[in-house]
Amino acid sequence: MKGLKKVGSLLTAAMLVLSLSVTALAATEETKITVDDSKDGYVTVSNVTSVKELQYRTVYFVSSPTTISFYGSDLMREIIYYHPNAVVTDNSVELGDLYEELTLDLKLDAEGLYYLSGNSSTLKGTGVYTVIASPEAAMGASFVVVVRDEPATAETVTATPTASKVLVNGSSVSFEAYTINGNNYFKLRDLAKVLSGTGKQFNVSWDGTSKVINLVSGSPYTVTGGEMATGDGKAKQAIINSSSIYKDGGKVSLTAYTINGNNYFKLRDIGQAFDFGVTWDGTANTIKIDTSTGYMLESSSESTTATGATLGIGGSTVSALAMMMQGWPAGVHVEAFVPNGPAQTAGMQLYDVIYKVDDTEVASTDELSTLLKTHNAGDVVKVYVYRPADYEGDGADAVEEYLTFDVTLAK
Repeated sequence: MKGLKKVGSLLTAAMLVLSLSVTALAATEETKITVDDSKDGYVTVSNVTSVKELQYRTVYFVSSPTTISFYGSDLMREIIYYHPNAVVTDNSVELGDLYEELTLDLKLDAEGLYYLSGNSSTLKGTGVYTVIASPEAAMGASFVVVVRDEPATAETVTATPTASKVLVNGSSVSFEAYTINGNNYFKLRDLAKVLSGTGKQFNVSWDGTSKVINLVSGSPYTVTGGEMATGDGKAKQAIINSSSIYKDGGKVSLTAYTINGNNYFKLRDIGQAFDFGVTWDGTANTIKIDTSTGYMLESSSESTTATGATLGIGGSTVSALAMMMQGWPAGVHVEAFVPNGPAQTAGMQLYDVIYKVDDTEVASTDELSTLLKTHNAGDVVKVYVYRPADYEGDGADAVEEYLTFDVTLAK
């Protein structure tokens, strides 16, 4: 290992405290993590016992020993940092202000430019690590690994059959659905089959090699068999599903459980992801699914009247690596404007990072889009922005800024 280093100002914001709640899982032989912006890059981690998708990064709890392997033809950074004074509790990981870069036996290609595919390192004993993999001039992948001695035990929760009637576009449909912790969970493939042919249809596929669930909006569902099977009406044991989930090529965070080998997703999560209406009629004890309307936030007081509005920007979710290496907050990176649109007129600039609107923090483009659906054109909102220092070479005197703009939303 290299000597201890103090975490500088660019790393502090991203590395000091990660709050999370962890659900234990049966240990898996290997978990695959895709490297963003790479042609074929990915990282594997062995003996994963539990995983939690945080606001801006994933934390993998693993049993010792664990092997971390790097694969791909265009990776230019393969790094593992050890955090010697990290503190792990039941609901948080504090990385501390010190880190060491592990000395790894990583081999380069003949030209010395790219790492050879298959480099790996085995971590023994306990410890907390940050893993980084990226191609040239790209953010790539960054995540935390917590190595523990204790073996994994599968933690289950009770899923009780949902007794409510379900209407899909006004017609009664029988689902094998379950209630878990007060929320309704439906078999993903059942929903996809029933909605196939509507304006909110989506397809489902499973990549067994990568352990990835792929969802494609606007595509008719491909029947695999077993859809819409009737349950036995008895309570079941459910295990949290740790598979990576991608919607239209982008990774999404959806709550899912595995029951008898099938994946069940929170109905409201799917409604929000594919923008179809989900409502509850308590008097009639009826769940209503309506593909002719968009999704409305259950807790939003404006949801019954809001028609949706826009800031007039184009952007992307700030990556974990940008937050760790550049000190950016979680949020939306502004990459384009609607000419003379609301945000540009208010004084915002390209490369600003939107991290809060009014009193609501936004950590992704999905969260910002969902929030704007609760507003109408003409509403004035306060947009909180982080502006990186010297992003375009403004000189040594340039400083980072935290700014607030009053923006009048447009349709």
